[in-house]
Amino acid sequence: MCDTEGVYRKLSTAKKTARILSVGLFCGAGFYKRREKKIQRKEKRYLSLAIGENYINKMFLFFNILFMDVFTYRLTAKNPIKIVTVKGR
Repeated sequence: MCDTEGVYRKLSTAKKTARILSVGLFCGAGFYKRREKKIQRKEKRYLSLAIGENYINKMFLFFNILFMDVFTYRLTAKNPIKIVTVKGR
């Protein structure tokens, strides 16, 4: 009785491993394609957030450049000699 159970266990594990291998070989490509599609869907969902983030970054950069230009213009208007001598070195 014990021997037949051991044989049955060996057969069942062999069947399980064979099934796992066959699924991995024959269905693996389909699984990865489905997984890639899911990832692409997730990326499409978050695309609007990425566009908004890029827009905010561009606007922030634009205003930084604008304020830097205004600030440097005020400095050069107040002290033109000091700025020219520092840049002329």
